[in-house]
Amino acid sequence: MKANNINDLLGRIISREEYVNLESVSIVDGVGNIPPRSFSGHPKLRSVTIPDSVKYINSEAFKRCSNLEMIRIPDSVIYIGQNAFSQCLNLRSVIIGKGIKEIKERAFSNCRNISSIVFGGNFQIFEKSIFDRCHKLESMEIKKDAKYDSRNNCNAIIETNSNTLIWGCASTIIPNSVSRIGECAFILNELLKSITIPGSVIKIEGRAFCGCKKLTSVIIEEGVAEIGDSSFSGCKMKSISLPNGIKAVGDRAFSGCSSLTTVYLPDSLKGIGEHAFFECRNLNSIYVPKGTLEKFKKLFIPWYHLYLKEL
Repeated sequence: MKANNINDLLGRIISREEYVNLESVSIVDGVGNIPPRSFSGHPKLRSVTIPDSVKYINSEAFKRCSNLEMIRIPDSVIYIGQNAFSQCLNLRSVIIGKGIKEIKERAFSNCRNISSIVFGGNFQIFEKSIFDRCHKLESMEIKKDAKYDSRNNCNAIIETNSNTLIWGCASTIIPNSVSRIGECAFILNELLKSITIPGSVIKIEGRAFCGCKKLTSVIIEEGVAEIGDSSFSGCKMKSISLPNGIKAVGDRAFSGCSSLTTVYLPDSLKGIGEHAFFECRNLNSIYVPKGTLEKFKKLFIPWYHLYLKEL
């Protein structure tokens, strides 16, 4: 049955006064869709039960339901529309069934207190903007899927064919089968405190850890060859040691790391962005291997020559 309004969803006629006081909703079995903006901006709604008959949750259906705390999407749902649950500020847990095929842009964006997400799988395309500005994620899992996986209980989403980690959270442990950390994979995560990049990773893409303001410990293992632009911009580590094998460090890679005092660079480094350490106000030492000082003076703009020191 196609629903056109609230009365269709609830299987009865309700008054405006009754609607605004709803705290719990059970959508009637047999309904195939939740229309756009059905409950958008509802002031009191805390829980929603969606039956197995529903296939489509349309755009802004639950947008700004600020008291909604948990949502379970049944296996029958194949489509979640744009901004369907965006700005649900108290939403903490999301479970998405295995029937899902498409989730549109910003479906759960600005749900700032989401801590846990479980995906059923079968995505055709995974849009990172789905959970844009959900900065308190602590755990995530995707069940068996043709294109994506969460191998080794890593608490991350990995594109299977390319072995690219495209989305991580505060408790992610990067598997040693991952070859790339995707662009913006951890961007602005408010809870991430430490991360180890295994040697299987060839490149850390741009802005991968940008704005992770509690990230104080970063270990990069030998094997990593390239660090992209603004990868660690705005993080809080006091020191960083780049392993032998690193060939390129992008522009603003560590810019705005206000706690950074000490950097260790390897002889393998061939290029470094002009503003790689821009606005690192407490930086006082950039250590380079013995006998390489002149080489590194050519890599750095003169501003940084004062900090260059041989081990």
